[in-house]
Amino acid sequence: MIYFTDIPPQFAHAIFNYVLGLLSSMVRSPLDGSQELIVNGLTLLWQIVPYLHGLVLKDLKQILRKEQAEMLILVTGNMPSTKKVIIHGPDMSQIPTQAIISEDTQFSSVLQEALEFFGIPSSKREQYYLIDVKTQLIHIPDTYVRDFYFFRRNIYPQLSLVYMDGKKSQQGLERMAIFLKTTELSKVLFARYLLETMPFNQINNCITFFHDELIKSPLFPRKSLESDFNLYTTIHNKEVFNLDMLHKYNWYVFLSKCLFV
Repeated sequence: MIYFTDIPPQFAHAIFNYVLGLLSSMVRSPLDGSQELIVNGLTLLWQIVPYLHGLVLKDLKQILRKEQAEMLILVTGNMPSTKKVIIHGPDMSQIPTQAIISEDTQFSSVLQEALEFFGIPSSKREQYYLIDVKTQLIHIPDTYVRDFYFFRRNIYPQLSLVYMDGKKSQQGLERMAIFLKTTELSKVLFARYLLETMPFNQINNCITFFHDELIKSPLFPRKSLESDFNLYTTIHNKEVFNLDMLHKYNWYVFLSKCLFV
């Protein structure tokens, strides 16, 4: 984490624009190992917010939506879910299957469909997981497909059904949980510091924007309340638990300022 004391607004805007471009490229073309870049970029964004002048939320939303990065940066981000995903079997010579996705589809149901389609024996099903073909990231079964894959015409996410031993799968799930919670924490910190440093004559517009967007968002309050209880007791030094507490606390502060500022 970087700590700033005071930087010129022009320099802050230059950093902000550069990081936005980097994050947008990671969203459009995710790569193996892009997790660290995304986390570092989001962390830099919320730290640079207090030094930005003239940032208009409505304009920022339109830019991020055009760049397909709205859900990565804004707590109010909301984009339609992909309509289906393609799933490849453990044997690449097998014909892949498709899973139809709705707004509330979780990876657990997609995983179950894939296990049945590829005829995985019941005794081995607990060792199989869905992996993103591009990024090679494991998907936590309880998470929602729409949070990862948004609608793109004639482009469908590619997943693989992969066998993993207990230790390897646990490590993958832990890394994914920490990544997801860190990104969610960064998003709410970005919103909180943006509101706290907004000029007095623009605060009402800022609050109105957040209020209107959150009210109509299908992700609120789910995203602010989600917790990885299954991983609390398995990760050493309670890293996910601590991140989750920070996440909930900053949501509380952010919403309190929206109501009582």
